[in-house]
Order: sequence, then structure tokens, then C-alpha cells
Amino acid sequence: MNEEVLHNVLNEVLEEQKNLTKEIQFLTTAIEVNYEETKEFQSFVKGITVEVPIKPVTDIVNQGIKYIKDVVEKQPKEVLHEKRILFYPEGNGENFLKLICTRLIWTFCIIGTVWIIIKAGGPYYNENSENARYKQAFQWVYMNISNKGQDYLLNAFQEMNNDSIREIRVKQIENYLKKYPK
Repeated sequence: MNEEVLHNVLNEVLEEQKNLTKEIQFLTTAIEVNYEETKEFQSFVKGITVEVPIKPVTDIVNQGIKYIKDVVEKQPKEVLHEKRILFYPEGNGENFLKLICTRLIWTFCIIGTVWIIIKAGGPYYNENSENARYKQAFQWVYMNISNKGQDYLLNAFQEMNNDSIREIRVKQIENYLKKYPK
């Protein structure tokens, strides 16, 4: 039984190999035929020449160049390079002046309004601030005590830890003394 199976398998392999060799021979002949056909097609393509009519294209280009030359010749020849400082634009100057003047007027109005608010509101703010009553009380005490008491108060301010508060208070006292000397 082994011999029979072996014999059948070998026959099948032999048949497959014969079929494969036939297919390989067929494929090689097909490749050779295609190679010959492509060679013929390449020689045919190399033999094709395309002729483009050049005269209409050159006529259009020459007309364009002539038109450009005519336009350049019609323009003024002399070009002067001037360096100038212009306060107003050369064209449409009336609108420029109107624009600048209205902007200046609005700017000065805003600045004036802010200045008036600061000048009018500044003293009112200082008089009605939280520290105003302490300031007035300190000034009254300072003016109504002896020189020894005044020195004591000034030393107390100088001993404060916060330099900015001490400097402000000392300056306020000095200004008050300049305005109202004893």
C-alpha cells in the first residue's frame, strides 16, 4: 500500500511540473512578443514630429512689445527725485486740516476736562479723606502744646516703622508750620 500511494503522489508531482514548464514557456514567448511590440511603438513615437505655427505667436508678442514701447514713450521723460517735508498733503488738503483740527480740539477738551476734575476734586478729596480729622487734630495739638511737647510728637513720628508714613507726616507738619508760623 505504501508503494501505491507513493507512486500516485510522484505521478501528480510530475504532471504539475510538466504543466508549470509549459506555462513558463508560454510566458517567456509572450514577454518576447511584447518587447518587440514596445520596440516598434518607441520607434514610431520617435518618428513623430510636431510642427507649431510660430508666426501667429510671434506676431502677438511683437504687438505687445510695441504697445509697451508706445506707452513708455507717451509718459514724461524727466523724473526728478525731490526730498521735501510736507506739512499738509498735496491733494485734498482741506479735509486734512478739518480732520487735524477736530482731533486737536477734542484732545484739548479731554485734557481740560481731566485737569478741571483733578483741580476741583483734589482739595475736596483731601478734606474729606479718612485721615483728615486725624490730621486736623494732630495739627491743633501740635500748635497748642509747648516746644517740649512738639519735640516729643516729632520724635514719635520719627520712631514709626513705616518710612513713607513718617515722611509724609513730617512734611505735612513742616508745611503747616511754614503757612502758620507762631
